[in-house]
Parts: sequence; structure tokens; C-alpha cells
Amino acid sequence: MKTDKVTRVLILYHQLMHGAAVNEAWFCMEHGIDRRSFDRDIEDIRLFLSVIFVSKELRYDKINNVYFFVIHCLDLTKR
Repeated sequence: MKTDKVTRVLILYHQLMHGAAVNEAWFCMEHGIDRRSFDRDIEDIRLFLSVIFVSKELRYDKINNVYFFVIHCLDLTKR
């Protein structure tokens, strides 16, 4: 069964926030969506992060075909 967009994006964000590496094909199959919908969900999360969390970056690992978060440390000594 297809998961509605809001629920799906929140599930995806939750998994990423808790350190999971999310495989696009598995996520699409699990939620009954195509890859284009997944790509839009990823872009929505990237946009949200660009506005809210400057220390997190969403990256894609081509070798393992997964998305994951990278946390950048802020250097507070530079002022």
C-alpha cells in the first residue's frame, strides 16, 4: 500500500536522523512509490536542512546505493 507523502517524508527523516542508511529501492518498495517520488522526498529534506540545520548534510553513497546524514562540527574558535 502506498504511504501518504507527509508520513513517508517523516519516516524517511526519522530514519536518517537516527543514523540509518536508507536504500532508495527498498524504501520505494516498502512505501509503494516510484523513484521519482523518493527523489522529491529527498529534495524536500535537503531544503528543510538548508533552512534549519546548517550542521547536517544529506549525502548519497553510490557504491552502497544509500542516503545518510553527515554532521559537520562548527568551529566556535573562529570569530
